[in-house]
Amino acid sequence: MKANKEIGPVKFQSIKSNHMLRDTNALAHVIQTYAKTKLLRRGKQLHTLLICAGHTPCTFLTNHLLNMYSKCGEIDHALKLFDTMPQRNSASWTAMSSGFSQNSKFSEAMTTFRAMRIYGEVPIQFAFSSAIKACASLGSIETGKQLHCLALKSGIGSELSYSWVVI
Repeated sequence: MKANKEIGPVKFQSIKSNHMLRDTNALAHVIQTYAKTKLLRRGKQLHTLLICAGHTPCTFLTNHLLNMYSKCGEIDHALKLFDTMPQRNSASWTAMSSGFSQNSKFSEAMTTFRAMRIYGEVPIQFAFSSAIKACASLGSIETGKQLHCLALKSGIGSELSYSWVVI
């Protein structure tokens, strides 16, 4: 199996079928696979195909695209996409905050985390994890402690995915 022609059981050419373009779960799976395997070119092609087909990706798919661009090192492209989103949710904000953190843009990760809270979104476990990682990288011990307290108050303070960062 060649990575540039086939991803799992889904051939890129089969995505062009109208049925596949309407199946958001299948598209999300393909985008997620491109992110994991760092197939940025294929991910961009799929994103372009969606736009050219007149399919405006829903928030769910756009969140997957944000994650893909971030994991492939295209954080500026992810930010442009994020800025054009008509509707964002907690997963959108978390994808951007963690994307910045993954790409060593720790100040931007913290700014995004703060903005998420200002816009009324409740941070999820992974958002706290990324923000605390950013604090550790920036040497912001007090802010990290405050985030830890906030996570505890939110009822997610004992979750493993961020606890390793505190240690």
